[in-house]
Amino acid sequence: MKRHKLTVVLIPVVVLAVVLIALNGLAATSGAAKDAKGCKGLSDYREEVFALWSNSPSGMGDRKPTSMSSDDWLEIADVALKYQRGLKKIDPPDFAAAWHQALIEDIGLAEQMFLAIADGGLFMALGFEELFDEAEEKLEAAVETGDAMCADFSDFARDYEALGDEDDGTPSPEATPSTAGTPRAG
Repeated sequence: MKRHKLTVVLIPVVVLAVVLIALNGLAATSGAAKDAKGCKGLSDYREEVFALWSNSPSGMGDRKPTSMSSDDWLEIADVALKYQRGLKKIDPPDFAAAWHQALIEDIGLAEQMFLAIADGGLFMALGFEELFDEAEEKLEAAVETGDAMCADFSDFARDYEALGDEDDGTPSPEATPSTAGTPRAG
């Protein structure tokens, strides 16, 4: 049972690590794409967030969490902190504000977990399981709120979540019918 809980908790660790390291090759164009009605500023916001993503330092690489030292976890915590600071410098459109704040908090939670792992080992991640569940619920609710104001917002949020999901870990552009012509990462 404890092994299952550790696996459940390590999944967000690995996902965030992949998100923080899959940074090369993100294609972003200027905010020249016309935003849909109610989505004023989405193209520029997408560009800013994805540019921050693509310019962030790498973290874990292909390493397994069990092979990492405390110093390695401290480095990853620092990557998360720097990414969080970068997000705080971005001014989101109104429809993205709740999601943006929830993302900042989620990244801060990850940083705290990485620090805890560095100090006490991988089992420290178990104490963050419910917190990550709550953070995920908050992000999902914020997507619904944003999507109620801007019909294209959920596409943006889905694209953000997909950063790093490519086989080689490198985001690549991919358009969907509702957001064709805007910067994308698949």
